[in-house]
Amino acid sequence: MLILYLKSGMMRNIFDDYIRELGRRIGIYDLALDENSRCGLATPQGMLITVTVDQDSDSVIFEVDIMSLDSPGAARENHLLKICMWNYVNFSPGHPVLLVNGITEVVNLVGMFDFSRADYSNFEAELSRYIDLAENCRSELLLADSMANSSLQQDDYALIDSGLLLKA
Repeated sequence: MLILYLKSGMMRNIFDDYIRELGRRIGIYDLALDENSRCGLATPQGMLITVTVDQDSDSVIFEVDIMSLDSPGAARENHLLKICMWNYVNFSPGHPVLLVNGITEVVNLVGMFDFSRADYSNFEAELSRYIDLAENCRSELLLADSMANSSLQQDDYALIDSGLLLKA
């Protein structure tokens, strides 16, 4: 689901146009921000996307709900380890991070996009990039489930530069 939280003003006007264009391109011709400046969509993979526009910094914050962290035992530990490793390996200014909501236990991919010089095509490309990245992160986290369910022990794995846990 795509939810937009916007402040009033110029960014709201720009995003009204962008949301209409996004709706037109995906075949939802009445897609628009509501009176609370919100709009909702779901990806075909069932991921919820929240886009927050910060008018003060001309930035867009993308937050993609990747999955619920409700696996028990070793799978949960592997998920948390993978999240930490992914953040460590991908740490750099401007790169998104993986976070776990402490209340809902939903894993989120969160990042900021400088919107000050962007046009619609940049917005759409960045949104697509975040969705693709979130799908890849989800796949890696689901790999942690299969690792936990295998007969291999955690000591059998080693961190490699890509951030994946693979058999050493």
